[in-house]
Amino acid sequence: MKLLALPTSPFAARILIQAHEKGLDLALEYPPEGRSVAEHAALNPFARIPILVVSEAFLIESAAIQEYLEDVHPAPSLRPGDPLGTARMRALVLAVDHYLFPAIRALRGRGELVESDGQLLALHETLDRLQRLMGTAGYACGGHLTLADCALAPAVFYLERFLAAREQPSALAGRERLAGWWDTVCGHDSVSRVIGQLDRAANETGR
Repeated sequence: MKLLALPTSPFAARILIQAHEKGLDLALEYPPEGRSVAEHAALNPFARIPILVVSEAFLIESAAIQEYLEDVHPAPSLRPGDPLGTARMRALVLAVDHYLFPAIRALRGRGELVESDGQLLALHETLDRLQRLMGTAGYACGGHLTLADCALAPAVFYLERFLAAREQPSALAGRERLAGWWDTVCGHDSVSRVIGQLDRAANETGR
């Protein structure tokens, strides 16, 4: 298997956290400097990565890639142990993708663009709602690291980075459940390792 990815991608990062947690030797391939991601349209009609290449086949969309890796490498499991818990985990992953990431992207202004109070208010409302979906055992869903944690950790990393650059308070401030979750997941070598890689890549690219 080979993962086509960008070093700054939070969607590739969630797959890498999963791979490290499982001890998978997942080969990585980054586009050469100057090469357009659009060249991957031969594999993904939407011209986006990450893409997982499996022999002569390929998979797109990080959530689908992660579910595939769970199916073919079930131990250690990064799913809760029951159907309802697994469904709640998947719902949380979808909430990160459909609600949190759009709110984060609104902060990624270029140049002198200043975010409006409305954008920041929407972000904080999203965080409060997301926190209500999270578990109370230190993890996003259940009592151990799951795919929901893999998805949320890179998102929070970028969120904290963007807020700090705009001299805004931490997203963790005043959110005890979210702050406790961050402390817990960062105690995993798989998470801290990938977050460190994201940090270096983001600094190098100025992202």
